[in-house]
Amino acid sequence: MKIEVITSFDQAYYDRIGHACVDTWLKHWPEEFKLTCYVEEFRLPEQERIQQIDFKELGDSYCNFQQSPKFKDRVKTFAKKAYSVIHAMEHSNADRIIWIDADVLTMADISGTFLENLCPNNTLATYMQVYHEKEDRVWISAETGIFVLNTQHIEF
Repeated sequence: MKIEVITSFDQAYYDRIGHACVDTWLKHWPEEFKLTCYVEEFRLPEQERIQQIDFKELGDSYCNFQQSPKFKDRVKTFAKKAYSVIHAMEHSNADRIIWIDADVLTMADISGTFLENLCPNNTLATYMQVYHEKEDRVWISAETGIFVLNTQHIEF
């Protein structure tokens, strides 16, 4: 199974926490994996296991969205994640795409088998669910700091 792992950041976020995400990813993820980093207005030092895609490659739709006065800055920030994922969905030849937020740190070794089993063939996507409880009310929300997309699923 071919797996592509992706993340994104600009220089400021990389300097703040993204470098730790990349460093711990390189240390703990299987050596045969590469990390695709969508980068905004800077370049990472060259590294054999890191592929870089500049935000400029996300296309006119992304650029127009970012320049539009209709959207607040917070919306534009989260759109960077969405457009990076969409780009990977449209261009990756992997069987699974794994997104990791740039503030995710890997604290222990992860096996390829573990990663392959995160999203079985009959599952379109895998994410972590978070339970919330307040005033006798319980609800679930999707945590997408790490999620997996099955590009081979019929609904993909």
